[in-house]
Amino acid sequence: MTDLRFALGPGQILTTDDPGTTLDEVLSAFGSRVGVIAGDVGWPLLRQAGWNRLAEDDVLTIAAPASDSTIDQVATWARNRDVLVGVGGGKVIDIAKTAADRLDKPVITVPTSAATCACSASLSVLYGDDGGFSRSVPIKRIAALVVPRQIVREAPARLLVSGVFDALAKLPELDWQLRTSGFDLAALPFATGLARRIAADIFVQLGGELIAWRQQGAPEQWSSDHVGDDTILAATVGAALVTGTQPPTHPGVAHALYYEHRNRVPRPELLHGEVVGTGILVQLIMNGAPQAEIDAFRSLLEIYRLPTTITPQIMELSDESISQWAAKCLATPDRLAQALDALS
Repeated sequence: MTDLRFALGPGQILTTDDPGTTLDEVLSAFGSRVGVIAGDVGWPLLRQAGWNRLAEDDVLTIAAPASDSTIDQVATWARNRDVLVGVGGGKVIDIAKTAADRLDKPVITVPTSAATCACSASLSVLYGDDGGFSRSVPIKRIAALVVPRQIVREAPARLLVSGVFDALAKLPELDWQLRTSGFDLAALPFATGLARRIAADIFVQLGGELIAWRQQGAPEQWSSDHVGDDTILAATVGAALVTGTQPPTHPGVAHALYYEHRNRVPRPELLHGEVVGTGILVQLIMNGAPQAEIDAFRSLLEIYRLPTTITPQIMELSDESISQWAAKCLATPDRLAQALDALS
């Protein structure tokens, strides 16, 4: 019998038009010494939205990678705080989560775009100081997730699309992770089956929305009316159940591609979800998905002008790079190479 770990991410999930008041209410349960770890874009946005009561030395702005050395520095800065708040994108939120975990302190996550499932995931992705992928580590708890609705809705459309493609990876990658961890998809434990049903709902819902958005014009023509709470929550919260179903022993094929991309491309031009989107196509082939499903997903990538093959923008393919990619997701190099042949 394969062991199962199930850790639902945030203790509370709050979507709000008044993030300042909501954060004050949530933080009142944890003490007065608040430490904010934020990105240089996310923090000004949150201040403009009304949360501006903190002193300057209560906020640490981070531009460094989510590396062990960065997290050690943040943990030293935060050691006398009662509670930490991570504000911004996935890197900053993973830094805040991991520092809080090492200090055994509560953490509140505040994403500023829908391209940030780190705000709900019960793991953090760590990198080296050079930006290359290092490993994933489990996170014991996220006290609360506060989604500032208007900030997320008004984020650049490219971030939204990237976040949606990242969320679409949850179902095919979960199937791969469960199979390669010894689970029978036809006889899953209840909690795992529930997570898979949610991932399937997200896959269908967000795939349909991507098609509908494109029919309404180019992304730069979209208004915030295109982005409802269901989209925001599917993109940001979908990771809570899916990453909670098992220890983060290995990623799926799509995210393994992104991590290998980060190791090989020093100045990435593509966003996280854009690389993952191409990786989903490979994952579907590896999963033995019906050809009609593979073709439909390829068409979706083409609609958004994303790569449908592994281009040099993602990484140069070689026996060595394929082997490293395969090792990250517990695939065999031969099987992965066959899937890549099927892309062309």
